[in-house]
Amino acid sequence: MEDKRASKASTAKTISFNKSQDSTPHYTRGFPRYAPHANHRLKKQSCFPLTSLTIGDRNDNLKPHTPNSAEMSAPPLRVGYVPEHFSTPIYFAKKHYGLDAELIPFPSGTGHMITSLRAGEIDVGIGLTEGWVAGLGKEDGAVEGAAKDGGYRLVGTFVETPLCWAISTGAQRPEITSVESLKGGKIGVSRIGSGSYVMGYVLADQHGWLDSSSGAAAAAAAATATTATTATTATTATTATTATPPVAAGSDAATQQQGQKSASPYSDTVVLNTFEQLRNGVNSGEADFFMWEHFTSKRYYDSGEIRKIGEIYTPWSSWKIVASTACIEEKDDSGEGRKSRLDARVGVLFHKLDQGIKHFNENPEEAVQYISTELDYSEEDAREWLKTVRFPAATEGVDVEVVEKTVAVLRKAGVLVKGKGLEPVSMVAKAR
Repeated sequence: MEDKRASKASTAKTISFNKSQDSTPHYTRGFPRYAPHANHRLKKQSCFPLTSLTIGDRNDNLKPHTPNSAEMSAPPLRVGYVPEHFSTPIYFAKKHYGLDAELIPFPSGTGHMITSLRAGEIDVGIGLTEGWVAGLGKEDGAVEGAAKDGGYRLVGTFVETPLCWAISTGAQRPEITSVESLKGGKIGVSRIGSGSYVMGYVLADQHGWLDSSSGAAAAAAAATATTATTATTATTATTATTATPPVAAGSDAATQQQGQKSASPYSDTVVLNTFEQLRNGVNSGEADFFMWEHFTSKRYYDSGEIRKIGEIYTPWSSWKIVASTACIEEKDDSGEGRKSRLDARVGVLFHKLDQGIKHFNENPEEAVQYISTELDYSEEDAREWLKTVRFPAATEGVDVEVVEKTVAVLRKAGVLVKGKGLEPVSMVAKAR
C-alpha cells in the first residue's frame, strides 16, 4: 500500500525515538526518524555477508538471541516498510525487543521498494504479495541495470490474511452508482505496475470485462513502465492478475502503449502517484475511481471527501518479506541440491518480528493506542481492523502454493505472461 505522502522515501539519519510536537509526518512517529531532504538519496551499499543462517533452521521458540562478533560489527540491515497500521508489529519489535535495523518508510509502497532493492539501497522489504510476485514474474532483464535474477527473493510471510481493497469515487459523482458503472471508465492508479494498477485488472477479470487483448496490453504496459521508470530511478511498482496468458504485444513501446489504450477495460489509466492525489483526482473528474486499502480509505469516507462503491479482496495472503539477492547465498550441499543461505542478520530480523507480532497479539489495547494516536486511523477503525488481520506466529518462510496462485491470477489478468520471468518456485528462497 501507499500513503498519501510523497512517493520518495524519507530516509536519513536516525535522530530520535520520541514523538515531536506537530512537525513529524504521521508515518514516522514512534519509529526512528528520517529527515526528508529534497536532494537526499538513499545510500547505496551491498548487503554484507555474515555468518550464514541456513534458511530452514527455524527457531520456533522465541528465545533470546545473542549476537555473534560478526553481527555486532556489521551495519544494521536497511529494512523498507509501508508506514500504515500493518507496520505496528515492526514498531513493537523496535520499541520492546531491540530490533537493530534502519527502518526506512516507503509511503509510496512496494513498487518503490523494488526499485530500491535493485539499486542496492535497502536490504529487506516488507510489502504487498502481488507487488513482489509481479516484479519477479516479468521477463528477466526487463529492468535496466537490475540483476538478471530480479534482485530479490521471497523469504518470509508478514500477514496471513487477504487485503481488502476499497473501490472509491468522488463524493459528488452521482453518475457513478455501482462497480458496474466503472466499465470503460478512467481508473486512477499510483503508477503503472503498482498494486492499485494490478487490482484494477483483477477487478475487471472478476466482472468479465477482460478479453485476450486486454491482458496483452496490461502485460505490455507494465513491462514498458518498469523499464522506463527504473531507467530514470523513479518509483516503480510491480503488479498482477490471472489465467491463460496471452502473448505480449510487440516490443515497440509506442505500439504497446497504444494497445493498452485500445484494449484496456478502462478508457484511460490515470497515473496520480499518491493517495492524496488519487482522492483529488476522483473529485475533479480526472479519474472516475481508484482502489486503496479499506481502513486507510475509511476516514475519508467518514469525512465525506470520497465515496465507497465497492470492495475486492486479494485471493492470496497479503504481505510478504523479501531479501536482496546480495543477502542470499546459493550453495550446492553434498548432492542434496542447491540451498539458500541468508545473511545472519535476516534470521535475527525474523526473530525480532516474531517477538513484535507476539506482543501485538497479547497487547491489543497498546496496538489500538499506537494506531489511533500515531497513525491516521480512529480508535474505532483500529479496533475493527484488529478483528480482520492475522499475523503469522513465525515470519520465516513462504508458502509456494500462495505464490503459484498469485502468479496464476496475474497471468489471467495479463500482468504476467507465461514463459517470461521467474517461475513461482524460483521466486522463493525459503519455502515453509
